[in-house]
Amino acid sequence: MEVKKNPEVDGERVRLPLSMLGFLIIGSLILASFSYRTPVEDKSARQNKKQDLDLPMETETKQEEEPPPPPEDTPPPPPAQEPVLDEELEVKENEDKDPPPPIDPAPVKLVQEEEPEPPQPPIVDFPDVEAGFPGGPAAMKQFLIDNTKYPEISRQMGDQGKVYVKFVVERDGSISGIEIIKSVSKELDREAKRVVRSMPKWSPGEKNGEPVRSVCRIPINFTLN
Repeated sequence: MEVKKNPEVDGERVRLPLSMLGFLIIGSLILASFSYRTPVEDKSARQNKKQDLDLPMETETKQEEEPPPPPEDTPPPPPAQEPVLDEELEVKENEDKDPPPPIDPAPVKLVQEEEPEPPQPPIVDFPDVEAGFPGGPAAMKQFLIDNTKYPEISRQMGDQGKVYVKFVVERDGSISGIEIIKSVSKELDREAKRVVRSMPKWSPGEKNGEPVRSVCRIPINFTLN
């Protein structure tokens, strides 16, 4: 019985395409193997390696260089001189030093305490005889007219009026404790105190026939003409 081949399963027809496919795969692998390259080294890494390789060579070259010979004309250094000790200084140092003379303490000055002033006698408000200006009230008025100076600033400001002054007449007739009891302005008050301070000594007040300290009050009139 003769065996018949099925034309659909005939291997001769597919042999050639499979062979061509195999050759194509093999050729691709061969081409890929030839085209493969190793990765490119970093340029900076290669430079560092090159410097590392060059350093020992430079060091060896520097070590091999011979130092220049010393100049022939240089004179030899002078010999070291031994220090000479001064015998006199040694003798003086070994001598016993005399102790310094004793210092006399400064004399202590005794400060005598000042004796406190005796307390002043009290002021008598109502003496038997009142203190008075020498020559009486008329002489005092004339003294004030002649010696009072109107302050220029008060004249420009138009200040005027009576300044009442209180003061103490001491037992010797001198004046102390000047106060302003009624003010007009700072300048007029200052002038009133100045005039009273420049007065001559008054006649002191009396109590039981003896001079006493007493208080006086007077007005000083400032009027613009």
